[in-house]
Amino acid sequence: MKHSGIYTVLVQLQGCQKMIACGQLTVYPLMRAPTLLASNTTVTENKDAVVLTCYTNSHDIQWFFKGRSLMLTERMELSRDRRNLTIYPVLREDSGDYQCKAFNPMCSAISASLALDVKFE
Repeated sequence: MKHSGIYTVLVQLQGCQKMIACGQLTVYPLMRAPTLLASNTTVTENKDAVVLTCYTNSHDIQWFFKGRSLMLTERMELSRDRRNLTIYPVLREDSGDYQCKAFNPMCSAISASLALDVKFE
């Protein structure tokens, strides 16, 4: 990471010609697979809230529900850093598998599935 920065390259060509160029080098940290945890995995419809937290060393996070990109509803809120997904109140339609994906321009990693079970009374 400490080697990120702007570098200058000097190339000596035949006949004493020189070429100079510069460019930005960005070094990304090694990406660890994110871990997804929930405040509770069994909740009651129209009564409880759930907070899903994506633990990762990446700043870029995407959420998935049942294997597809999560479409936020008016009952869902993402934290500013996108690590926490709050659903309140939970409904039956929120039952299923959730995942979070961490990524940077060089690689990505996805969490194991976390199953949310919504009970109804």
